[in-house]
Amino acid sequence: MSTDTSMTHRPSDLAGVRDAMLAPAGPLLFTGGGTKLDWGTPPSDSAAVISSAAMTGVLAYNHADGTVAVQAGMPLSALQSTLAEHDQWLAIDPPHVADGATIGGLLASGDAGPRRVAYGTMRDLVIGATYVLADGAVGRTGGFVIKNVAGYDMAKLLCGSLGTLAFVAEVVLRVHPRPEASATLRVPCDAATATATAVALGAAPVEPVAAEWDDGHLWIRYTGHTDAVDGQVEQTVGLLADGSGDPARLDGDEERRAWDGLTAGLAGTPGQTVVRAACLPTRVPDAARACAEAAERSGVDVRLQATVVLGVMTARIFDGDAAAHAAFVDAWRGALGGMGGHAVVRRTAEGVAEVVDVWGPPPSGIDLMRRVKQQLDPDGRCAPGRFVGGI
Repeated sequence: MSTDTSMTHRPSDLAGVRDAMLAPAGPLLFTGGGTKLDWGTPPSDSAAVISSAAMTGVLAYNHADGTVAVQAGMPLSALQSTLAEHDQWLAIDPPHVADGATIGGLLASGDAGPRRVAYGTMRDLVIGATYVLADGAVGRTGGFVIKNVAGYDMAKLLCGSLGTLAFVAEVVLRVHPRPEASATLRVPCDAATATATAVALGAAPVEPVAAEWDDGHLWIRYTGHTDAVDGQVEQTVGLLADGSGDPARLDGDEERRAWDGLTAGLAGTPGQTVVRAACLPTRVPDAARACAEAAERSGVDVRLQATVVLGVMTARIFDGDAAAHAAFVDAWRGALGGMGGHAVVRRTAEGVAEVVDVWGPPPSGIDLMRRVKQQLDPDGRCAPGRFVGGI
């Protein structure tokens, strides 16, 4: 990614952000903890950098109402520590928390972890934002009222935009009580059985906060009051689809280690190419077969992880050269397209970004997306070319 490190601005407040936006004349790139700089297409032009690293304050916290306003550079780990003092938390568990992932970065990337099954992504947790456009104009959307839906919701529009629309300076969030207890069932099964189990869970009086299929096992997590967790675990054992093995219950440190590993798997490691895909939940077995076939034809080893309840999948490519990685991406993406799904590349091994389209075919709404970009950033200064369709 090409950036002008001699032009890095580190404002500490909203006024500083506005000044930084107006200081350089050329393209801009926005960063927080730097954990997602390799997402998307590298910006098409050398960009000056505006960092939120000095914007780490809590602006307002009303624990009785379950809302908190923070500067966008606040690390998620620091916010969770603050909220824990009132037995609350921001209900999101993405990778890279230990690496300094920030609130603004999580909003801009739309990243989330396994518990999105129950709580959604940042798009579902943000209730307001303050942002600065490339011309220095300051905008505010939403506020401290959770049900405030009047007008155009810029906070949700900014979610997942990778900094191509504006610099997010401040964020207002909804927070939740910390659960009293947690337990996980580990169920040996294939993708088809995992999907059948997910369907059965959806029709049952249980509410898992996460359900991940990985390495031949389905991991089902429940949180809440102790009695409720125990009751749901017991009901789930009785609901398990035929073909699954004997379930094992995980608690305490063993459970935390398991979910730490599953969460880290969503991000991959240096040297891997990571592909995030989605399809109808009922098509996950077909997508898993297509993944295995694409890996065999391309000559690479691939590990597939799936949030079966949502039909969201993550494939990590472990070996092979750039051409082999690209061949896998093209083959699996083509198969997913045939079943109404899609795939984007989130992380690339060395050389892969030069030989594969990380976004794939533009979505049907690409023309509308381009009009939004033109309206908010008419000169194309914000991370030019980083988003889908060259936006």
